Amino acid sequence: HVTARQSASGALNATRDCPGVVNDGITPVAAFLQRCLDRICASCGEVWLPPGSYLLESTVTFPTAPPEIGIAIRGAGRATKLLWMAEGDMFVWHGPANGVTISSLSVLSGSRPVGGSSALLSNRTAFRFMQTFTQSLVEAVFISATRVGLLEPQRVWLSEVDEAPPISGFDLSPLTDSVTVRDCQLWQISGVGVKIGRGSEVRIAGGRNIGTYS
Repeated sequence: HVTARQSASGALNATRDCPGVVNDGITPVAAFLQRCLDRICASCGEVWLPPGSYLLESTVTFPTAPPEIGIAIRGAGRATKLLWMAEGDMFVWHGPANGVTISSLSVLSGSRPVGGSSALLSNRTAFRFMQTFTQSLVEAVFISATRVGLLEPQRVWLSEVDEAPPISGFDLSPLTDSVTVRDCQLWQISGVGVKIGRGSEVRIAGGRNIGTYS
């Protein structure tokens, strides 16, 4: 796993370099993270999410990085928690995605959106690539549809009676080529764990995919 010391050189540190991004698990940060990515991430190469909890109230979209750089988003394993409370997908790449690394993150999906809406969240995908996903690596990512008691002590995201929300893990685009998905764990997934498009040299190794929570 990447450590804070290893990630300090040459990476965009989300809590240090993105104004408004805090990892307290209470403050919505998606809009601030989006603003930072739009401004500098096409040339940053790597985004480092230090240990903590990040409340994502809306979808975050990633710019297309230059092919010679690619883009990496890394955390500190289970210590970096993405609290996925958006009504839509969590992370989306609309353009071609080449040389992407997604590593060492924990994604916890709640059942109701931020803001007190009574609507249950459903039919969302944690990581979605819309065009192409090539020459890339996904490793050590934990995704769970969860209920109260598995999140933070504040328990502001779920009610005691909510079921785990229907979610999918990875949609790797209509064209998936030269991609490795390694040591990922998907729990209580009621949609698709890993959706692969046409292409070749796609490897899935290790990890677990556990189906619908009931």
